[in-house]
Amino acid sequence: MSSGNPSAREGLRRARRLPATAAVALGLLFGAAPGTAAAEAAAGPKATQVRAASTARRSAEATTTRRDGRARAMKVPRAKARLAVGPKKVLNMPAGWTWPPSPEMREEGVRCLARLTELGVEFEPGPAKPRITTPVVIPSWELGGVRLVPLTRRRPLVVDCHLAEAFAAAAGPALRQLGVTEIRFTSLYEFRNVKRRRILSRHAVGLAIDVFEVVTKDGVVRRVPRHYRNADGVLKAVERSLRGTGLFRGPLSPANDPRGHWDHFHLEARTAAERAAVPNT
Repeated sequence: MSSGNPSAREGLRRARRLPATAAVALGLLFGAAPGTAAAEAAAGPKATQVRAASTARRSAEATTTRRDGRARAMKVPRAKARLAVGPKKVLNMPAGWTWPPSPEMREEGVRCLARLTELGVEFEPGPAKPRITTPVVIPSWELGGVRLVPLTRRRPLVVDCHLAEAFAAAAGPALRQLGVTEIRFTSLYEFRNVKRRRILSRHAVGLAIDVFEVVTKDGVVRRVPRHYRNADGVLKAVERSLRGTGLFRGPLSPANDPRGHWDHFHLEARTAAERAAVPNT
């Protein structure tokens, strides 16, 4: 069916030869409202494709915006929860350990010195060191019949009374039964954090020692980094014996901490309060 308006017919013929944008403009000129069938007919197939692509793009953008909005809404509460909880605090000091030392800690230090005297250990008051509550120096460094020999030149060799007591009361006699006459160590007191962690080491309070070598009465030197993994029975027995005393945390060794302690035994003396709270662990 032909249109009765010659001008309209001429406009439609021109729209077929013009770009889509121009065709849309002509459609508007001849009274075709946007979005109507007449406007689409005037614009031609290209304009229809452009309009459809634009509509699809806007729909996709709206969907993405809604999805991103939901994702942000889901993440915010979790972030707030993490901030509220914070990082897990790891306790490495003895229970009730404070600095400056509390009156109870000082009193326990006096009792520890009295026990050291009863064990027949000759000691001297050690120099004041950061975080050591009851510093002592052992001139002979023989405790419980076993000599403690440093492998470094760091001086003075000062420890907390509890570490000296642990060797004199239990570790020394237990090692003597295994034929051990000497243990050789590196780190004793050292004010620092635990490696790769932001918590204070027990070396910093004079309660820890790192044993690298063990000497038996036949003169054989057994080195932890070389002999432990070769199924050396003496070193394994030393580890079991130290754990069995109940006076140490650990020990940490190549068996239970191959990453951090593959080459030595790390011993941490337990205070009297710790021994009373959790005996024989």
